Amino acid sequence: MSALAVTPTIVTVTEDVGAKLYVYNTLNQTMVFQIEGIYAENFTLEGNTLKIVDIPAQKKRGILRIKELYPQGFVNAVEIPVEVQRKAKESSFDVTSLPFALLSGLSLTLLFVGMYGWKRKRKKNTTLI
Repeated sequence: MSALAVTPTIVTVTEDVGAKLYVYNTLNQTMVFQIEGIYAENFTLEGNTLKIVDIPAQKKRGILRIKELYPQGFVNAVEIPVEVQRKAKESSFDVTSLPFALLSGLSLTLLFVGMYGWKRKRKKNTTLI
């Protein structure tokens, strides 16, 4: 019977903010746990207890390997992928800015004036024929 229960099954971190990993000891005895990979830690958990592991912010994705070490030398391990969520880059193109609004208004005005002049010229040319 395994003492290891881990949640979540995929850890998502950002470049600025880490994540939390929950490690449960489901047996009624004290067990030794070891975390390897992009983050390393060794700890023991009493029976039926929980440890919240803070995974620091990362710039690269990787794998966390959580091992449960038995006194007889047996090892039970779970691998959890760590994904990095990148921040959206701020755009220098701001639709709500005043220069953009003025340029858009001027463009639309010129478009309507041009269409009006073209229709008027076309109407004038069709009446002469």
